[in-house]
Amino acid sequence: MKKVKFFFVICFMSLQILAGFASGEDVVAVVNGRKITAGDFRNKLKVSVTPSAYDDEEVRKQVIESMIINSLIYDLALEKGIDKDEELLERIEDIKKSMASQIFIEREVIDKIALTDKDARQYYNEHSEEFVVPERIKASHILIQLPEDADDDVKKKAKKVAEDTLKRLKKGEKFDVLAEELSDCPSSKRGGDLGFFALGQMVPEFESAAFELEVGETSQVVETRFGYHIIMVTDRQETEKIDFDENKDRIKQVLLQKKRNDVLQKWLEDIKSKADIKINEEVIEGLKIEDK
Repeated sequence: MKKVKFFFVICFMSLQILAGFASGEDVVAVVNGRKITAGDFRNKLKVSVTPSAYDDEEVRKQVIESMIINSLIYDLALEKGIDKDEELLERIEDIKKSMASQIFIEREVIDKIALTDKDARQYYNEHSEEFVVPERIKASHILIQLPEDADDDVKKKAKKVAEDTLKRLKKGEKFDVLAEELSDCPSSKRGGDLGFFALGQMVPEFESAAFELEVGETSQVVETRFGYHIIMVTDRQETEKIDFDENKDRIKQVLLQKKRNDVLQKWLEDIKSKADIKINEEVIEGLKIEDK
């Protein structure tokens, strides 16, 4: 609970305790004469927690407590004249520039970009290779781990353990039981299960051996930089095309974000090309920043 309260205190920079002095609005607390209104409280909830927690009584207590603490700290800051401090004013100006730029971009560029079902369907048809789920396999493994500085003797002993484990498997002992007993991978808690993965997600030696196996088949001992593995493939999913109609909303969202990124990048390049910009590389390179 203390960590949550600390987080809310850190959010002091939002200074939302200053917002909401509307006449007639319900007051949820008064701190040294300063009112915290229902509007202040509502806004603080929105920026502090997820919607699912809005009605949580304990969360509401934490939020109002954080607002009270922020108000008390703000009073102390005012007593010290922090509100007129040059560093604070510089930070406020930086925040103002950043937020103004963001709002402008959203209104003038981002919000004006739309994507119709027809646009999405056309892109889908013209870039079919982007909407393919590659072949994936589901595999389990037993890892006999090697330290980074392992010498030949250590490697020899580890490989012997892996080979002995493979013999036990061939004699009929269960893979998941041996994985839980011997594997040095966190997956041992799941019987060695690594879930599904495609080519390019594992180290080359591992996936090369794994993708050659049939479902239910077990590999020989495979060496990677992590150590010695014994791999068993438990399932396989062939390459498949993502259906447009079943995934239309998700596809549109991805394409809309891509379109917005592309348009924004071109827009930024355009305004830069029209601006008079001079960069003093010598000053930048020679600039020293010292901790205060």
